[in-house]
Amino acid sequence: MRFRKKITDDDRKADFSYHDQRVVRCSRCLRTVTMRSANDTERWREHRRSKRCVDAKGSQQFITQFFRRGPPAPVESSPARTKRPGSSGTSAAACPGLSFSQDARIPDYLSRTVVPSGGAPRRDVLRLEIIRDHARARATRGKLSQKQLTLRVLAQERAQAKWLNHHTTGTVTAAKCQKVARISANGDISPCSECTKLLRLKTFTNALRKRRPKVENAKYTPKAYRNPVAGEAYLRHRDVQGLMEMVRTAEQYKRCPQG
Repeated sequence: MRFRKKITDDDRKADFSYHDQRVVRCSRCLRTVTMRSANDTERWREHRRSKRCVDAKGSQQFITQFFRRGPPAPVESSPARTKRPGSSGTSAAACPGLSFSQDARIPDYLSRTVVPSGGAPRRDVLRLEIIRDHARARATRGKLSQKQLTLRVLAQERAQAKWLNHHTTGTVTAAKCQKVARISANGDISPCSECTKLLRLKTFTNALRKRRPKVENAKYTPKAYRNPVAGEAYLRHRDVQGLMEMVRTAEQYKRCPQG
């Protein structure tokens, strides 16, 4: 698109929000800029000329020069080297994770799934492993209820996940993310090596390759992969929860005569 081309011509590492196409994150200062309209770049140009954005570029160059004076080891291999002398221990630059800049399919992937992680074995496989493990020690552990089994499956899925989905920021990070970004000679910030490895992980690329389901088929998403807590929070934020409850009540009254 012409709008994205104008932005990337000025900042090739800029990130675009998949929730609102007017929102762009500057890679120089890591701040977000909201345009007046979808094709207006005036606020972007003002931000790039602003003092806080220009000063951020100078700080990144200072950080790069600071690391050059140290040993030649990679920055992400030793988080301690990302601390300035006399500082309180805060990292110089946190790993930003994978976003549109690394793969254009990531925003689409995050927009069609609400699960917090990915890459773990299928839930039916995890369930079978838990049942087998429990059967070996049933005499000492007692009977496993359906609720306990479900909670254990979710815990195993979370423990064996290969990556984490961050829907708020529109990014994906590795489960073993090193938390420290890689900084190039010109001050550009890139994801750590563990996050970069995801781009070569088959299960991750397969997840990105899946197509978005049709809008009318979204209601058939299995309940196990829905997030009712996030859905209800969204309704409250939009101030339409009361309206939705009225619709549900009306539907119930409508079904009573039919039943």
